[in-house]
Parts: sequence; C-alpha cells; structure tokens
Amino acid sequence: GCYNNRRKLNLWLNQECYDHKPLTKAECPCPQWYTFYRMPNTEEDKRMWLRNLYLKKPPKNLYVCSFHFVDKRPTAENPYPTLWLGYYRPPEKKRRKLQRKDTGTVIKVK
Repeated sequence: GCYNNRRKLNLWLNQECYDHKPLTKAECPCPQWYTFYRMPNTEEDKRMWLRNLYLKKPPKNLYVCSFHFVDKRPTAENPYPTLWLGYYRPPEKKRRKLQRKDTGTVIKVK
C-alpha cells in the first residue's frame, strides 16, 4: 500500500533546494525525505518483518521506506516496520466458550 519508491525519491533529490540554492536536495545538508531499509538477515527478524508486512511470498530483495518505522529507521527499541502498512490486522482468533442455557422447561413423556 506504500507509494514511495526509488523513482520518486530520485526526482525529489534532483530538485533544487529552497534553503541552499543553487544546490540540489541531494547535495545540500538537509535531511532526506525518506530512505529505504533492507530486510535483516537473521531468521527471527525476517519472520517478524514478514509477519508485520503480512507478506506470504515476499520479493527477493525487500525494502521498506522510513515512513513505516516509529523512529524513521530500525532501532533497538523499534526494529520492525509497524506504521501505515495499508491493512488492519485481522483480529486474533479466540475460542468461544459455549454455554448451554437451561430453560427450566420440563417435558413429560406419556
């Protein structure tokens, strides 16, 4: 559901910076609009990324933009993408306890 991509970022980086004219945004010291982060190599982290992104068949090279991280990048406190992922998590399936209601009606058999 994210529309950020490399092409849009490159177009933005080639624009002239308003604060540091005539430099482009790639040459000026201003922070980048967003960046991309690659999926980690460890199995546990990969599993958590794919679970949060809700991807069953991920692409070979998976990148996630900085908008999807709480701290705008993976950190020790928030290493997984969790924000604006384009879906609502399905509710966890809970087992319902069935209860029988006794109406107190007595049926007489003749």
